[in-house]
Amino acid sequence: MRDDEDKDAIRTRPLTLAVRSLRLLGIVCGLFGLVFTIAFGYLNRYQTYGPYFILIGLIVWLIPGVLFFTCAWQIGVARSRRAAVGAIVLSLIHLGFAVTMLVAQFRLTPISPIPVLLSVAWIAAMVQLIAHLRRSLPLLEMDLERRPGFEVGLARLATVAQPVLPVLPLEASARPAPAAPEAPPPPRASDAAATEPSR
Repeated sequence: MRDDEDKDAIRTRPLTLAVRSLRLLGIVCGLFGLVFTIAFGYLNRYQTYGPYFILIGLIVWLIPGVLFFTCAWQIGVARSRRAAVGAIVLSLIHLGFAVTMLVAQFRLTPISPIPVLLSVAWIAAMVQLIAHLRRSLPLLEMDLERRPGFEVGLARLATVAQPVLPVLPLEASARPAPAAPEAPPPPRASDAAATEPSR
C-alpha cells in the first residue's frame, strides 16, 4: 500500500507543482501589484502619471495575481481542465510582459542590475509554470475519465426518486361512479300470511 501511495504521489507530482506555483505566483503578483498601484499610482506626487501607474499595476500584476490564485484553487479542488488551459494562456501573456520589461531595461539609461535580475527571474518562473501546467494536462484528462460528471447527479436523482402515482384521464375522473344496487325491501306481514299454506 505504501508503494501505491508513492507511485500515486510521483504520478501527480506535476499537478502538485503546478498548483503550488500558481498559488505562490498569485500571492506574489497580487501583493506586488497592490503595492505598485498604491505607491506609484495613488501616492504619486505627479498627478499626471498616477493613472498610468495604476493601470499598469492592475493589468500587469494585481489582476493576473488574482486570476493565478483562482486557477490554482480550481485545479486543486475541482480538477478543472479549463482552469489549467486558462492558466497556460495567462502565463504566456505574463511571459510577454516579462520579456517586454527585460528589453525595456536595456533601452533605459542607466541600466540597473536589480530590475534586470527581477525580469530574468520573472521569465524563468513563467517558463517553469508553463512546463508544469502542460505536464499536468494529461493527469486532468485521466481524472475526468475516472469521474464522469453526470454520475453524481444521477445518483442523487436515484436517491430522491419517488414512486409515480397513476393519473386518470380527465374524462374518466369527471365521469360519475355507478350507483350501488338497491337492497330489496323487507317482506310485509300480509304477504307472509298469504304465502303460508292453509291448515
